[in-house]
Amino acid sequence: MNLLSHMPRLIWLIGAGALTVLLFLILTHDRSDQPSWTSVRSGPFAVSVTETGEVRAVQQIDVKAPMEWRMQLQVLYLAPEGSVVEQGQLLAQFDTAELQKRLDLAEDRLISALAQEKKLLAEQQARMQQLEGDLRTSEYSRDIAVLQRDLMKYEAQVRRQDVELEHQKALLELEQARTQIEAQKIIDRAALRTAQLAIAEERLEKRQLEGQIQNLSLRAPIRGMLVYNEIGQWENRKKIAQG
Repeated sequence: MNLLSHMPRLIWLIGAGALTVLLFLILTHDRSDQPSWTSVRSGPFAVSVTETGEVRAVQQIDVKAPMEWRMQLQVLYLAPEGSVVEQGQLLAQFDTAELQKRLDLAEDRLISALAQEKKLLAEQQARMQQLEGDLRTSEYSRDIAVLQRDLMKYEAQVRRQDVELEHQKALLELEQARTQIEAQKIIDRAALRTAQLAIAEERLEKRQLEGQIQNLSLRAPIRGMLVYNEIGQWENRKKIAQG
């Protein structure tokens, strides 16, 4: 009887407690679960991806400056680092002024050596023509002496002796002329060989200097991107620069 009399009050208390729990759940509920709304527009779909890593060349070729111990290399031109170069394109140009001076002197010496050889050949030709002329004269004198000896068979003994002496003299002069020609040929060949050796030396030096000058122009061996390495040691390492 008493329980029934308190029933309305009990129901009210239970309802108030349930309302309190419901309000607490609503207030403490995670708002991130709530749906968000935005405007959608049609257009191309772009995706950007950012990655970190290291790029390595499939083929790497080092192009180094030539080793010139007798001179200081000054860089006159450098292709921009990071640029794409074609095969044969100029990458770096070093100063060739000193080598060019030496090349000019070598060319002058070569011209002089060639002129000396030409002069020597002309002198040798003229000298040999003179010696051959002397030889022909000696042969003519011998023939005359032989003829005179034959004609003097029936002459006096003294006369025949004189003719025989002339004949022997002609033979001796002829032999001397022949010997002189052979000796002069040997001398001329040696002199010509010396002149030709001097020419060969000057030509060799000229080719070497031309090669050195060409090596001071660095060109790309293949197509690719140009990257400069650091040179030096420890804290002094730095990339090559113009100047």
